[in-house]
Amino acid sequence: MTLDLPEPPSANVYWKHAKGRTYVSLEAVQYRLVVLAACTRKRVKPLTGPVVVTFHWYRGRASGDLDNRWKVLGDALQGHAYTDDKQIVELHAYRHDRPRDPGVTVTIEEAPQ
Repeated sequence: MTLDLPEPPSANVYWKHAKGRTYVSLEAVQYRLVVLAACTRKRVKPLTGPVVVTFHWYRGRASGDLDNRWKVLGDALQGHAYTDDKQIVELHAYRHDRPRDPGVTVTIEEAPQ
């Protein structure tokens, strides 16, 4: 399955800390809802075995870490594209600059046996 999605927020704004608690930010909740809607539209069923993920981040501005964006997207896909991110046995992540059309394309496939 392949999904085209908006650019995920950075992991730096994904988690918030207040009064001794850690929680996901409003941006994180909103992004998770966008991912859920995309999976629902495509009638995605979570894969249950080992998976291979290919992630292309087309960033809107020349800043940000690839791994911070992947972590946010990977968490948002959990329960929708795969049951748990521990199923990922192979990950390919790429960063591209595309200021006029930012976003991500992610492909999730069953891992070869």
